[in-house]
Amino acid sequence: MFRQLVKRIAPFGRNYLSRTANYSAVKYYRQYTPLQWSNIQKDIKDVWRASYPLWTRSYAEQKSQQQSKVEEPITPYQPVAEKLDKRDPKYPWKWRSFLPEHTYKPNLSIDLQRHHTPLDFRDRVALGIVKFLRFFADAFFQKRYGHRAVVLETVAAVPGMVGGMLTHFRCLRRFAPSGGWIRVLLDEAENERMHLVTFMSIAKPNYLERLLVLITQGGFFAFYTMIYILSPKTAHRIVGYLEEEAIISYTEYLKGIDSGLHANIPAPQIAIDYWQLDSNARLRDVVLAVRADEANHRDVNHLKANLLHTKRADEPAPLSVLRHGEVNPEEVLSKKEKKH
Repeated sequence: MFRQLVKRIAPFGRNYLSRTANYSAVKYYRQYTPLQWSNIQKDIKDVWRASYPLWTRSYAEQKSQQQSKVEEPITPYQPVAEKLDKRDPKYPWKWRSFLPEHTYKPNLSIDLQRHHTPLDFRDRVALGIVKFLRFFADAFFQKRYGHRAVVLETVAAVPGMVGGMLTHFRCLRRFAPSGGWIRVLLDEAENERMHLVTFMSIAKPNYLERLLVLITQGGFFAFYTMIYILSPKTAHRIVGYLEEEAIISYTEYLKGIDSGLHANIPAPQIAIDYWQLDSNARLRDVVLAVRADEANHRDVNHLKANLLHTKRADEPAPLSVLRHGEVNPEEVLSKKEKKH
């Protein structure tokens, strides 16, 4: 009985509040700008809506109003919080760090045994620098390949960004196109960063390793930038040899997974979406994809170094490189021998 009485009285109170708000707004209309007037109209609607007693609203209405006020934080490497049905074809992309067109299937058939034999003194210097760095990495991380990947991927993402940046500046100074090399090098840096994001969910770095990242990345950035300015060929050759060592490290990681030394845990969701893996993919599938990426970076950097060695630095990047395909860097040298 009381509820029926409230329902009959509530509209009268609502109409009174609405008329009062309308009268006040019209009275002072000339004092407001159009934007302020639109806000006043919105406030009038809020007053009209608030005049309804809470118990006259449906439960679904109250629930939706409460949920609309909850704002879940969105971080760069976590799925975007949404309440849509994932079976809906209009379901939004849930990653902020890469878009659907940036995903691809890794080229697992790529040649992993390819090795570039040093051609001159600069190549031997590059190989010596890489072997020196490999010694310290083995001594510090030993068989902890997950932690090794977390720390070294923060360094591996530096060369592509430095090379792309300096190539960009060079093209601006010379009013010349890049031939696709800026995009290739920046894609390499982005790809290495995605490796880091993937392994961050597998191995958690401790404070000592985080400190090592700060020191190593800062020092390597300054060192590699100087090398690239003085000799781009040497810089690309260093990266090519670094990727050769990375292939060896990930091959050892795979052996540890197969032997049971490292648990073959389910693959992180970000890795499944980035490399278009099966929904039931495991850590082994992730390592295979990362190793294929490293082999691609090896070939790209050896190719660029060979082009610089043969005085063909302005030659554009092959289309296969732009599409994460395979390229044989030694073909550049064989073409030079045929010409001679």
